[in-house]
Amino acid sequence: MNTIFLGSYENTYLRQFYVELYELPEKMLVAYLNLYWLIPAFLMKRKYWKYGISLSVMILGMAFIMRAIYVLWLAPIYFPDTVNLPFFHTYRLLKYIFYNINGVVIITTGFRLFNYWYYQQQLNNELVQAKLKAELGYLRAQLHPHFLFNTLNNIYSLCLDKSDLAPGVVLKLSDLLSYMLYDSEKERIELLKDIERLKSYLELERVRYGNRLNISFNRSGDMQGRQIAPLIMLPFVENAFKHGFDNDLNNIWITIDIKLKDDMLYMKIKNSLNKTPQVAPQANGIGLQNIRRRLELLYPDRHSLEMISDSDYFEVDLKINLT
Repeated sequence: MNTIFLGSYENTYLRQFYVELYELPEKMLVAYLNLYWLIPAFLMKRKYWKYGISLSVMILGMAFIMRAIYVLWLAPIYFPDTVNLPFFHTYRLLKYIFYNINGVVIITTGFRLFNYWYYQQQLNNELVQAKLKAELGYLRAQLHPHFLFNTLNNIYSLCLDKSDLAPGVVLKLSDLLSYMLYDSEKERIELLKDIERLKSYLELERVRYGNRLNISFNRSGDMQGRQIAPLIMLPFVENAFKHGFDNDLNNIWITIDIKLKDDMLYMKIKNSLNKTPQVAPQANGIGLQNIRRRLELLYPDRHSLEMISDSDYFEVDLKINLT
């Protein structure tokens, strides 16, 4: 660019090209010293005063070096009319500092800072993803023992009663364990498959409570091909059976409505409430706190969760944007 601009001004491109060629090593030296010494040693460590002073001294020193090369070498060959100009020529020195050198420093520093910023952004994203993955794994690990405890209690009750339903329950448990151990490690699973696992869990609970339990399960909307994060819906149903019912109650009920409209998944769970003081609804229990956290991690700003606790029922209203 300097060759084109100054060459047209001086009316000779070849001579200006030689001048730029002679100045190139000095400019490269300033650029490399700034990029690989001053920036890492001072600027990246936020030693701004030291960086500014060191850069200024380097630029000033290089300006004098370039002035010396011009006076002792270039001027006698290409600019004989300027040979008699003094060495400490203010205009020439300022031209070297603010035009020849600073332009190179500003451009190369800009590229280096942008590259550093981009690298830091990539690194931060990787760290955030690793942290989220570790946290989600921890939350899944907390869900597994709780789920197994409830399900094994069901099988234990059947074995005590010597029920013929026990083998079928074991098969359903095997299917659910496969879901917990393998599908839960995936980022997304088929929504229909997740609902089928939910229904399997309800069947296990129906065996446990028998005719005392009234289950209403409704599903609507075209869910074919849609996906959802695993272990989102099941903990809410699990919480209803853990805290909402009591073995001594004769009339216990739970209604589950799942609807998909456009990209929004609506899930409403309402269950009868156990009134015995030793078993109270746990809207802020560990299990629901975990699922709240999972929703925040997996569907940030794309979900809403409301819980209503009345004297006779407990209700969960969940909305998720599956886009």
